[in-house]
Amino acid sequence: ASCSRWPGGSVQPTLRWQAFPREADLAAAPAQMRRVQGVSYDLVVARERNRAPAEPVYRKNGLPRPEHRLEIALEPGAHYFWTVRARFELDGRARVTGWGSTNYVARDSMTAPSSFSYRFRTP
Repeated sequence: ASCSRWPGGSVQPTLRWQAFPREADLAAAPAQMRRVQGVSYDLVVARERNRAPAEPVYRKNGLPRPEHRLEIALEPGAHYFWTVRARFELDGRARVTGWGSTNYVARDSMTAPSSFSYRFRTP
């Protein structure tokens, strides 16, 4: 439910994504999306090992904005996967989107992070 942008050259990058609901969500279900309240985001960053995500090295839940500067320094010259999802209320019920992905078809069955998660490399 989100889209990544390149985080730039830092061992403590700021990750950014599209706010929920996105324009496509509003176009697909305008009446429902107008009733969305209390949006926050969950973020997971994992180290890359053998071109796949390994253990998560950073996790943050309940982020209020569609961007976050990591609160820890990552290892220099390393490759990482990251993904994000939105939490929100719709008609008083707690809901959550799927994890953000570079592969629209696979995203509903993904774990976080997956090989379809966004990627970056630290300087």
